[in-house]
Amino acid sequence: MTPSQNHKEPQNDNAEKTLELSTAEDTFKATKKAKASAQPCRTEPTDKTEKAETTETETATETKAAAESADKAEKSKKSKLVIDLDRVDPDKEELEKRKKAKKRCLTPKQRKKRRIIIIVSIILAIVLTAVMTLMILITDGRRQLIRNHDAIVTLPDIPDVAPENDGKTIEYKGKTYKLNENITSILCMGIDKNNLNDASGFGGNGQADANFLLTIDTKTGKMCAIAINRDTMIDAGIYSESGDYLGAQRQQLCLVYANGDGKKQSCENMMEAVSELFYGIPVSTYMAIDLDAIGILNNAVGGVTVTSPHTFTGKGASFTKGETVTINDATRAISFVGYRDVTRLNSNAERMERQKIYLKAFAKKAIAKTKENLTFPLSLYNQTADYNINNLNASKITYLTSCVIGGMKNVNLEFLSVEGETVQGEEFAEFTPDSQKLFELILKVYYNEVK
Repeated sequence: MTPSQNHKEPQNDNAEKTLELSTAEDTFKATKKAKASAQPCRTEPTDKTEKAETTETETATETKAAAESADKAEKSKKSKLVIDLDRVDPDKEELEKRKKAKKRCLTPKQRKKRRIIIIVSIILAIVLTAVMTLMILITDGRRQLIRNHDAIVTLPDIPDVAPENDGKTIEYKGKTYKLNENITSILCMGIDKNNLNDASGFGGNGQADANFLLTIDTKTGKMCAIAINRDTMIDAGIYSESGDYLGAQRQQLCLVYANGDGKKQSCENMMEAVSELFYGIPVSTYMAIDLDAIGILNNAVGGVTVTSPHTFTGKGASFTKGETVTINDATRAISFVGYRDVTRLNSNAERMERQKIYLKAFAKKAIAKTKENLTFPLSLYNQTADYNINNLNASKITYLTSCVIGGMKNVNLEFLSVEGETVQGEEFAEFTPDSQKLFELILKVYYNEVK
C-alpha cells in the first residue's frame, strides 16, 4: 500500500463517521418530533405566532362557553317566569281585563240565564238540606211517639169481650177490632199553681186539676181530647218529702202530681197512672201548664168567646148562665176554667163542662190561625215555655205538625169524657169510672173495626 493510499483511508473513516452522526441526529429529531405529535397534551408554542393563535383559540372557546351559559340562564329564567305566572294570580288590572273579556264574550241573554242557573242551584241545595233535616226529624219523632205496637192491653172482666194477642185484637159483640198503631197519646195537665218552676218538694207542688188525654191519629190527622175527672180514684205511688217511694195507695188522680217532685217525676207518675186507667194504652208524651200560661194562650188567639152554662162568681170574675162573652184577659180566663166550689160535690163536673166549652172555642181559633200560619203552634209553645213542663222536642213537634197538616182541610178536635159516678168519700169526692163505658170509649178512639 502506498503512502497516499494510507493517507486517504483515514479521510474515508472520518467521512463515514460524520455521515453516521448526521444520520443519527436526523433519526433522533424525527423520533422526538413523532413523540411530540403523539402526546395528547398541548405543547407550549415555540414562537409568538403560535402563542397568539393559541390565545385566540382559548378566548373563542371561553366566549362560546360563556354565551352558551348565558343562553341557558336566560331560558331557565323564562321557564321560571312562566311557572311563576301560572302560580301567581294576575294583578287587579289584569283580572279586570279578563272579567271584561268574559263579559264581552257573553250576550245579555246568556248572562241572565247564567244568573238564573246559579240562583236555582243555591235554592235547590237549601231545599234539599231542609227536606233531609225534616225527614230525619219526622222519622225520629214517629219513633218516639208511636208506642202502641208495644202495648199490652189488660181488659177488665166485661161481658162479650174476648181479647187476643195481648189485647191488640178484640172480639166484642160479634165484631173484631184491631188496635190502631198509628195513634199517639199526649197527657195535658193544668196545675193549680202560678209558677211550676218553684217546686216545693214532694207533696207541695200543686194538683193536676184539669186533665185531658189528647189523641192524634198520625195517619189521618184526627184528634180527640178525652177529659179525665181529677177526682178519679186510682192506685198510685206515694213518696216521702225526700223522694223515697213508700208504696202504692188509693188516691185521687190529681194528687199523683202533687205527690211527686213537681216536675219530671210528677208528670211521669201521672202518665203511668193514666195509662193504667186506660187498661195499658201507652202514654208517651206530657205537658203540664200553670195558671200563668192560661192568660198568655188566651191572648195569643185574640180572646175566646164562650157561653157560660152556669151562674157563678169566683177567682175575681163573674159569669151568668146563658150569657155569651169574649174573654180578653187572664183573670176572667182563669176564673172560667179554674173556679170550683169545694162545698158542692159535683162542682168539679161543672168546671169540667166549662173547660170543654172553653177549649173547643180556643181550639177553633187556634186551628184557624194555624191554617193561616203553620208556625203558629210553635209560637204558642215558645210563648208558654217558661210556664210549662213537657217532654216534647223538635222531633216530636215536627212529626205531630206534619200529621196535623196532612189532615188540615178537615181537621176537627172531638171532645169526649170518661163517664162514671162521683160519691163523697171520707175526706174528698171520689169518682169511679164506669168500666163498660170506659172500655167502649177506648174501643172507639184506639181501635179500628176489621171488616
